[in-house]
Amino acid sequence: MQSLWTRTFQGYHRDYRKTMRAGFYFFVGVLAFTFLSAPVSRAAVAQRTQELTGQVVNEKAYPIGGVTCRLTGGMLPSEGITVTTDPLGKFSVRGLLPGRYDLTCTALGYTPFVRTGLVVTAAGIAPIHAVMPTLKKALQKVEVSAAPAKVAEQGSAPPTKLGAQELTTLPIAEQKFKAALPLVPGVIRSPTGKINIKGAVENQGMLLVDGAQASDPVTGSFDIDLSIDAIQSLNVYKAPFSPQYSGFSGGLTTIETKAPSYKWGWDLNDFFPGFRGRSGHLVGVNDWEPRLDFTGPLWKHNLSFSEAFIYDLLKIPVRGLAWPHNETKKESYNSFTTLQYVVSPHHLMSFYFHLFPQKQEYANISALVHQPNSSNYSERGFSVQANDSYQFSSGGILSTLFNYTKFDADAWGQGPEPMLLTPDGYGGNYFNIWRRASDQEEGDIMYRFPAYKWLGTHQFDIGGDLINGSYTGISQSHPIFVTRQNGTFAEQINFLGPGGIPTSQVPASLSAQNAQGAAFVGDHWMVNDHAALELGLQYYGQAVGQLVTFAPRFGLVFSPSSSGRTVIRSGVGVFKSRIPLLASDFDSNPTQMITLFDSQGNVLGAPITYQNRCATRTPTGLQIVPDCSDLDATPYNLTWQVELDHQITSHVAVKFSYLQSGTFRDFVINPVETSPSEAMLLLANRGAARYHEFETLVSYRDEKGNELNTSYVRSRSRGDLNSITGVFVPFQEPFIRPDAYANLDADVPNRFISWGIFHLPFKIVFAPIIDWHTGFPWSTINDLQNYVGVPNGRRFPGFFSFDFKVWKRLPLPHFLPFGLGGSKLRWGIGFHNATNALDPLAVYNNIASPYYGHFVGFQHRVIDINVDTGR
Repeated sequence: MQSLWTRTFQGYHRDYRKTMRAGFYFFVGVLAFTFLSAPVSRAAVAQRTQELTGQVVNEKAYPIGGVTCRLTGGMLPSEGITVTTDPLGKFSVRGLLPGRYDLTCTALGYTPFVRTGLVVTAAGIAPIHAVMPTLKKALQKVEVSAAPAKVAEQGSAPPTKLGAQELTTLPIAEQKFKAALPLVPGVIRSPTGKINIKGAVENQGMLLVDGAQASDPVTGSFDIDLSIDAIQSLNVYKAPFSPQYSGFSGGLTTIETKAPSYKWGWDLNDFFPGFRGRSGHLVGVNDWEPRLDFTGPLWKHNLSFSEAFIYDLLKIPVRGLAWPHNETKKESYNSFTTLQYVVSPHHLMSFYFHLFPQKQEYANISALVHQPNSSNYSERGFSVQANDSYQFSSGGILSTLFNYTKFDADAWGQGPEPMLLTPDGYGGNYFNIWRRASDQEEGDIMYRFPAYKWLGTHQFDIGGDLINGSYTGISQSHPIFVTRQNGTFAEQINFLGPGGIPTSQVPASLSAQNAQGAAFVGDHWMVNDHAALELGLQYYGQAVGQLVTFAPRFGLVFSPSSSGRTVIRSGVGVFKSRIPLLASDFDSNPTQMITLFDSQGNVLGAPITYQNRCATRTPTGLQIVPDCSDLDATPYNLTWQVELDHQITSHVAVKFSYLQSGTFRDFVINPVETSPSEAMLLLANRGAARYHEFETLVSYRDEKGNELNTSYVRSRSRGDLNSITGVFVPFQEPFIRPDAYANLDADVPNRFISWGIFHLPFKIVFAPIIDWHTGFPWSTINDLQNYVGVPNGRRFPGFFSFDFKVWKRLPLPHFLPFGLGGSKLRWGIGFHNATNALDPLAVYNNIASPYYGHFVGFQHRVIDINVDTGR
């Protein structure tokens, strides 16, 4: 009976994968049909896209910088496009087809500007002159032409947005979007570089670029980066209660890229290299991150393009190691190309091509891991994507996309010598070599119905997506020796492949495939101008996990007064998580054979062989499954949130929010001994995690465009430590300890972060960031590498960093050649860790080490210079 059930179950999974792949090719066919057939009937009326420009000023006609303007309507996504005004109060939105649009501009201390029924024609649209009186004047009944913004149009859990001004002005460490994410309250970057949102590591979250997934198909890591010049808006959701989003249990990060323009333009940024000195002498380039961004028309009114390119060379020193063997070198380039084709006034297609190769030498060195003990990393890949939007005469909008991503990655040590785990850190050569070649195909479809009037206004959306991912690879490991402080062996770990042959001779072969499908229906019900409900239901299934699951979502937004100065938001939702491809072939990993030694170096008994097995929870306990590709279980998350927003004065607003999140049935790894010589490394969905946070945010903005955002977050993050991505990503842990439920690696109970942009006299801009938080947790271990006491029960000292940049803009003379005349030159000097705070990154955590409890890897002050120009 069990054999029949197994065969039937596997047959369902094969059919599900075939269905998902067939569905994806259906999306491709739909796009090809609309592309080839629509121009035949509509080519005569095809027009180029238009650009909406404008300037925001106060009642005294002074420009207001940093204003958030949101454009909706036409064929834009349901959330619209969000832009931020520059210091002169100017903004622009490119890539608009003829149609009717609504514009809402908001800023702290000013009356919102709302202009409905903006008509964009084939001839364009006149620039918008938006007057936003200060609230003091508005309260004195100064007449304004704009209607107040409707609270009901807002979401129950709006994202935290970072626009182009913040990304290009604030002193972030790298000119990539990932470096800017920790500016968001509740977002933490762990010592290993992983982004944590809502207490969950990035592998459990989701990254979308122009609607499509943009993460490593195998691990889910945010390893596909993007130049900040390509970004229109960076949005971080802790709890997106809209039902259209699926496949994650952590946070959601979405990126809207800039549309091409039909006017030629270019920017060359940060082209001045950073040099480094040693004993008063220059010793080469420390970092160089030139960025080139240009756009323009390719074919009269129909086709335009844009290109955002960045070359990245970083040599990052690690304090605590001797120069010149104390740095990791990272080199990459990133190219993001956009083509926009206007098929007709009601039909728009966009094509994207993204290249993202990179390599990093000594990627995981620290004060306790020297260069010979470290691993290198490289990735090569590209993605191609097509988005199609068509507006029917009824006003309904059909949006489809397909995306293909090729992502190959490798990691390897510095040599073939065995690895040593000593009380003082790593020795020998890093033990593991792996290669992965992955592919992912994705197809999405969504239809937005015309607004429907019944007991208010309803905005219905339906849609779904199909994703098929697969990979092949190898894993090869050298022996590991665990040594005592006196140099004697305590343990030896060998890795065996097929037939019991060491993987140093014959690597283990890896391969996996997973197909996912989702469908949803959602309704944004605006009961009146001051209250709205969000209702949604989502189906989610995957071949490796459960084929059928459902995730309901509910949200509420309400303002008790007509002024909209106080807004209450709340929501609750279930989020089903994808299972990483690493889990679906866990049993193909090399088998570990462990030999123990006494203090004299004598072998203690027979070696213990740890087979890799998978299990799922049942009402009677854990049940071993015959194949890790048939786990029949899906992790899920339950999150609820309550938020209060209130504008205190014309310049100050506050936000108070409480969020609670629980993740269940997560897959974790645990060593289990079944006999004196046999054991298992068991991957089972017995893991859980819990997170809660209370956030207080105070925002200040004045009539000069100065802004300051200060937040305090009190949080707690606990869960099982041995998640599969925690053990294998980015590099496999050499020693797998028993799983424990404890403080997670990025748990920081208290965090204070403040950043701002200030416009000083002589057109100088000052942009500071102050970041303080509780130190990260760490564990005490013994000479056998096992936990001593409570895992993650101790903490690093509190972290403090004061970074700032000072900018000055200068016009270039008009007589300069090569189109430089009349361009703007922006000079900037930045200080990272300006106070030279000693923030350690490593600790001697082995009680057998004479340095136990000593913190090392202290950070130093870093100075950089930026030079930007463009037209």
